[in-house]
Amino acid sequence: MSRSTVGHDVSDDRPSHSTSRERRRHELGVFLRSRRDSASPADYGLTASRRRRAPGLRREEVADLAGLSLTWYTWLEQGRNISVSRQILESLARVFRLSTVERNYLLSLGREAVDNLPLTRPADVTPEQTRVLDRVRDSPAYLTNRRFDVLRSNAEFDMLFPTIAARRQHDRNLLWSAFTDAEVRHRVVNWEQEARVLVAQLRVTAEDSLFSEEFHRFLSELSQRSRKFRQMWQENRILPFESAERAYRDDHIGTFILRYTKLNFAENPDLSLVVQAPVDDISFRQLMESSGPSSHRLRQESH
Repeated sequence: MSRSTVGHDVSDDRPSHSTSRERRRHELGVFLRSRRDSASPADYGLTASRRRRAPGLRREEVADLAGLSLTWYTWLEQGRNISVSRQILESLARVFRLSTVERNYLLSLGREAVDNLPLTRPADVTPEQTRVLDRVRDSPAYLTNRRFDVLRSNAEFDMLFPTIAARRQHDRNLLWSAFTDAEVRHRVVNWEQEARVLVAQLRVTAEDSLFSEEFHRFLSELSQRSRKFRQMWQENRILPFESAERAYRDDHIGTFILRYTKLNFAENPDLSLVVQAPVDDISFRQLMESSGPSSHRLRQESH
């Protein structure tokens, strides 16, 4: 995975030298437009008419429901350089009937730029944190940061994802592998559904770092490499991390199910331990018997 600078953002033609504050304002506008487009006029007691050329609410309808002027709301969607109060964002959250995690994300977009917590690197992982990982036996586990870099992993994880384990340390990233590695896509049974969840979780996990230059370059390059990622990112879905089950396949022994759970380190808010434990004895035996990458050559999917 190259870390070269690219020239365009994942969702528009904004140059890569745009500032963190400009990217934040742009994302606010994109998020508001996505929620306006997905809103059903009938849910607000508005009747359909021939004048309604597109699904969703009109800007003037949102402005009226939120108690804003049409000009002010239009400027918000356009990413204009204006200050927006928490009260206005709370009003918009109520209009769009956002979930708690979506509301918190909207409020974060309205904040002024803050100092970003540096991404944890492999060299930043302490011996004590590595020992915690080493204590996990018989379940794939890894240490990760808020960009989903795989900073350390145990033998079971390397067996489950040998192509990730074979990468150079600074190229080991779950999101990148999910969209560019055919073996990873083949391993995950419901790949498209799981990938969509991973993309939606990134917006929550990344927090303010999402608007940093480093994150900007990473997302831009991945969007150029993967059309599927670009499409999913532009859906603007927001999901928190939740423990869940994930099905994996092995060409020799069949399908097995692991339940993944994330544990955070109090001394480093950017560092997490993710453990994928077999859900039953059958899945445990299949995991232990798993042979790694399939022997046949996988055809590279277009992305």
